[in-house]
Amino acid sequence: CQSRGITAARQSVRAVTFTLIVASSQVAAADGTARSGPPARSLDGAICNAWATIAATEAGIPVELMRAIATVESGRRDEARPHRSHAAWPWTIGTGSGGQWFATATEALVFAQSRVATGQPVDVGCFQLNYRWHGRAFGSLEEMLSPDRNARYAARFLAALYDEFGDWTRAAAAYHSRTPEHGRAYLVRLVAALESARDADYTTPGRTGRERGAAFPLVPERPAAA
Repeated sequence: CQSRGITAARQSVRAVTFTLIVASSQVAAADGTARSGPPARSLDGAICNAWATIAATEAGIPVELMRAIATVESGRRDEARPHRSHAAWPWTIGTGSGGQWFATATEALVFAQSRVATGQPVDVGCFQLNYRWHGRAFGSLEEMLSPDRNARYAARFLAALYDEFGDWTRAAAAYHSRTPEHGRAYLVRLVAALESARDADYTTPGRTGRERGAAFPLVPERPAAA
């Protein structure tokens, strides 16, 4: 029963969130500056993945796709393996020059607010929602950063793209950009995240929500080489 699955996922995320709030206070940077890398592995991405699962199930989106998008959007890039990423981190703020990974929500919010106040671009949270294009859907930056609101909005947006394009590959590319070359480059990173997740037994098999249209392919196909 899907409703029981959603209830169980919500109960799980409450426990995860409480654990992370306590632990985050122990790892926060004393000077309030951004982390140059991801937090400890035990904390890495649990909040984003939990809410990705709930939001995907509610919206009828393949869970593994939703989690992979979060990983590509707010996971720290591994320079040794440029097409791989660490798990997503909820207090990520994107800028024109890349992502900033903060230890706490407060630090991330202060940084984002300072950029918005001076008219600078900013992408917010687990799913790196662009403030310019999506900010009006939220009551505040704080709400936009909230992992549950961030994930649910991203899921609705992705579902709408699926309804527009008719398949998950083009929908996922358009989530990043409607410019074809940017979308193709994004799909390469997304495929890598999907493959990495499966290698690590990272996904929840069979949890694809209402399954809009045809079944989700194992991975979106890599664009053909020019």
